[in-house]
Amino acid sequence: MKIRDLLEVLNTDSVVLARENDILVDCETPYINQALREYMDEEIKRITPLDNAIEIILK
Repeated sequence: MKIRDLLEVLNTDSVVLARENDILVDCETPYINQALREYMDEEIKRITPLDNAIEIILK
């Protein structure tokens, strides 16, 4: 699954996007689409739900 696909169904207040141990994006609504724009074609390795947030780990 790619970020682009996830954003179509994403319903959360906050997103943390990371690759291994590096946080790439940490943002809240309504800036999620804007903040993740450059990562749209990245493949998702794992999604972890947090309290009112989602952690997305990229491959």
